[in-house]
Amino acid sequence: MMDADIDELFGDGAALSLPSRPPPSKELIERIDELRRSGCCQTIAWSKWGSIASVTPDGAVLEFRNLRCSPENGTWALSEPTKTPPLTSIPDAGTLLIAYATTSKQLCTVRAVIDWGLPKTTEKVPPAQLPLNPTVRTRHLAMTSWLHDIPGETLNASHMEPSMVQLSHLEFLPMWGNTNNVITPPTIIAVRSHLPSSASQYNQDVYTTVDRWEIREKTQAIHPAFEHLSSRRNSVGSQPGNIVLLKKLESFTVNKTLLAITSMNLGRVVFFAYSDSSVEYRDRTTMAETFNDGDVDKVWHLSQIGFSYAEDEPCLQVALSPSYCSIVQLRNDGKVKWKQLEYMGDIGPGDGAQYNAVVAAFALSCSTAVMTSVNYDDLLATAHKHARNNFAYDWLIELSIILKVHVDYSEETHHDVLVRNTSIQLCFSIQNSLGFKGEFHPRTFAGKFSWLVLQLRNVVVLVTMAANMKVPGPNNERTSPLEDPEVINALAGSIRWILDLMAWVTDTLLTLQTNLPSGMDLTNTNSFSLTDLLTELRSTKTISLHLLLSSACRGFLIAICRRLSHLDYIARKAIVHPTSSTSGSWLATSNPQNGGGPNQTPTPQSAQLGTGLSPALRAAYLQIATLTSNTILRIKTFETLLLSITSNVRNSYTSFNPPLSGSPAAEKVRNSVEIKMLLGGSLPDAFKPVIVELFRKEGLLDSVRQDIEPAKLFFADFAMLEVDEDDVSFAKRRRSHMTMDSFRKGWLRNPNVKENENGVSENGEEISGVMGAAPAGGRSSARWRRCARCAAVMEDVLSQRQALQWLIMQQRRCFCSGYWNTLEPGRTTA
Repeated sequence: MMDADIDELFGDGAALSLPSRPPPSKELIERIDELRRSGCCQTIAWSKWGSIASVTPDGAVLEFRNLRCSPENGTWALSEPTKTPPLTSIPDAGTLLIAYATTSKQLCTVRAVIDWGLPKTTEKVPPAQLPLNPTVRTRHLAMTSWLHDIPGETLNASHMEPSMVQLSHLEFLPMWGNTNNVITPPTIIAVRSHLPSSASQYNQDVYTTVDRWEIREKTQAIHPAFEHLSSRRNSVGSQPGNIVLLKKLESFTVNKTLLAITSMNLGRVVFFAYSDSSVEYRDRTTMAETFNDGDVDKVWHLSQIGFSYAEDEPCLQVALSPSYCSIVQLRNDGKVKWKQLEYMGDIGPGDGAQYNAVVAAFALSCSTAVMTSVNYDDLLATAHKHARNNFAYDWLIELSIILKVHVDYSEETHHDVLVRNTSIQLCFSIQNSLGFKGEFHPRTFAGKFSWLVLQLRNVVVLVTMAANMKVPGPNNERTSPLEDPEVINALAGSIRWILDLMAWVTDTLLTLQTNLPSGMDLTNTNSFSLTDLLTELRSTKTISLHLLLSSACRGFLIAICRRLSHLDYIARKAIVHPTSSTSGSWLATSNPQNGGGPNQTPTPQSAQLGTGLSPALRAAYLQIATLTSNTILRIKTFETLLLSITSNVRNSYTSFNPPLSGSPAAEKVRNSVEIKMLLGGSLPDAFKPVIVELFRKEGLLDSVRQDIEPAKLFFADFAMLEVDEDDVSFAKRRRSHMTMDSFRKGWLRNPNVKENENGVSENGEEISGVMGAAPAGGRSSARWRRCARCAAVMEDVLSQRQALQWLIMQQRRCFCSGYWNTLEPGRTTA
């Protein structure tokens, strides 16, 4: 009777079943055992330059991967692995602070230094010939028990779980100082992970205990009584050295299995990664969880404002990116997976608090990466998902404020400082990346603008280096790269590209007024609005006006004009020079036009050889002279236009009310105006007279029009610039099976395209002539380099010519500052 009453009260009498989490996987148990045995067994890491290294499950091969942008659609993913035999290295600078745990449950700290045993000698002996006798010298600092729960003199852990008397991690956190100059000493972190010993329903508790010790120094004091001893009254004693102590800090426990610990944000925050794919951020000092308050008014990291990693599958190892904004995991099946910080939902309108917080977090993370010289490609990949409207512009405005970017060159007469300004390259690289949607998809206005200026800057750098640098040659002679025909042939494509760019910019400006709405007249300051003009320029992606009005971009154009004039002079001099001569080098005579002013590129003075031109060098310079002679727009005409605009801009800055020159405050405002123009933003009101002077009748553009043959400009083929982004142009480019070499500026034949002797591909499409006169280059067997950030391509050429190889070495990074992926023969993507 009672049993029946109990059944009615509690149900059908079935056994009570409690939900339990799945038991740890076999792979996780093996991983924790491996950590307990050796500790130093991490098989995946992410370098500060963006390379992800992992060891294959068999332990025989090292694989390298990196993030790369897809040339098809602009999305980001991990590259295919590049395999290499195992290698080892060791740092050789400074001392090393070591913490180790013993089987007797002792925690010891040691300071070690490598003594290479180099003999002391006053003679100059090459380092490679000195005998080495390296030894490791150590000094014990302090010792304590890492099983702090039990007294050291009665150490008996028989009553504890066996797994809890075995360490899985022993890590060092470096010294850290906050903004108030409060120094936190180095900290040792010991991790003990508990895993259930069976699959029993009542033994499913998984947890990790984290213990901490601070390494502190204490000054030893001598009791004053010792000073009164008779033997010490007349002697000067020495102060004893400091002693090192280990101060135990509060421990904490989490109900997860800890896999990785990384210090981030300059040591202020500690990142914890767990086997269930979850992560935590904890304050370095208190170990309280942080980045979880959702405060949009005080932002430091994306995780603080709703960005998180998907907790989808368990993992065995985790590595945090150098920018702290993504992770790579080694899964149970041995595969490597990259995970981004993701935001579930929309970041809101441009004037919303969430949107502003996201922009601030991106700017802070990027500036930290830039100032610490680490790769931030994963940050670009995360931002790519939110690159809409003015997101890139707003991000870069905030970044320019943090980094104090200077882009005002309206009063600069020398362009060396401009070329060395890497902040401009940084801003354009981010804009270019976020504006790229794929090779055969239109770029955004800002993306197109930055992409062209980055290439322009790269050509300026190449030509300047070729003209001014001296390369060691045979017999300890130093020669100019301009004396090598291979260098001149390599620069010919860049020169043609620049000449086409000048003609295209002029053409778009000459036709701009006719393409504007009927009510917008650029010849009268009262007949157009700068806001409406900017809207029209962005809708048609006409970037030429920004290219000429921005002082930095205009500076690049003036610099390349002067360098091309110099090359044109050298080419004409080379053509008339005899093939053999003993009267001196053909380059020894200074250019009378370019040798006098401080703004001109001087003729290389290293070429003091007693020989004349070789036929190959004469032919190379003949190619340059042909390009400069047959150009649509003369270099001098375009340079005159640029200098006239520069003069008008200076006058406008001075005459504007209030003036934008003459005081530090005015220069600061002018720099902010220039930053907005450089990023494709608004044009200042002070530039209205400049625009009118450019487009009015008998104005600056009319003077240029008189120097151009209209038929040449009308029928000009600008396919080499890849600026036409309509469907017809994309289809034509796709059918050509060609890709532009960013170094030589010539078309490369795609390596996976096979053609018959009639120049027709396997699918029946004609190849030859599709892109017009394609320069030679792009052997089908040559390997490619493809930029991981912007997907640009250059041929991977190893030349025996020292001058050319030196010039190629200057392209060890892409023009956007991204790193190259060297592709396997026959492949077009990493």
